Amino acid sequence: MQLLERIKHYFECEDIVFVFSVNLHELQYTIKHYYGDEFDASKYMDRFFDMSIALPPAELRGFYQKIGLENGTWVFESICKRVVDVFHFELRETARFYSLAKAAAFKPSHDNRTFLFSDGKALQFSILCVVPVIIGLRISSHSDYEAFIHGKDPDPLLRVMNSNEIAIALCEFLLNKDETYNLNNNNDARKLVTLEDKLTQVYEALFNHDYENNPSTVCIGDTTFDKGTRKEILRIASGFSQYADFS
Repeated sequence: MQLLERIKHYFECEDIVFVFSVNLHELQYTIKHYYGDEFDASKYMDRFFDMSIALPPAELRGFYQKIGLENGTWVFESICKRVVDVFHFELRETARFYSLAKAAAFKPSHDNRTFLFSDGKALQFSILCVVPVIIGLRISSHSDYEAFIHGKDPDPLLRVMNSNEIAIALCEFLLNKDETYNLNNNNDARKLVTLEDKLTQVYEALFNHDYENNPSTVCIGDTTFDKGTRKEILRIASGFSQYADFS
């Protein structure tokens, strides 16, 4: 604002042209904060900008390749791209997010041997799907991050895993034998359940179940969650686990 107010004194000089690279939408909020909510910020900006040229959207595939995120063969990268889309990350936020996610969870998300133990499926699902959401929330909104990890809001996970093909495939082992996400025909005797219901059960098992005073495990389909699962994924998301690699 101070810059705009100073340069306006030079606008009558025909041999001086000012070129700004600025987010006009955000600038309007700044102007209103400076002059008051009732101030006509759009009209005010017309005093300074004779011509506005909108930059085209960034070519994401090339950007993803540059930061190492364009890899269609691994689930972890696909979920990370869903986080970027759902949280509406700018390019700088995207680069920061994937750098943190890769450092925290690349190793366990790309090595199936990590999950060859009793709660392996639960930890595998959590690393692939929940850890990226946690890291994304830390960048997107601290209050939303706090609400998520303290069991108050499953919505970020539900939005990231919103019935896309990858989500359906990943969540098959959350089904009991008599359950299905899609009835193939009218003679199908299985119970129709929604992906949202199953993901909500996972969220409750991770962040709300009292393992000290209730059953020590929660079984969702073929997947067994226990108190160690939540502890482990929070450690992994923090970047302080045995898998962390900041090299």
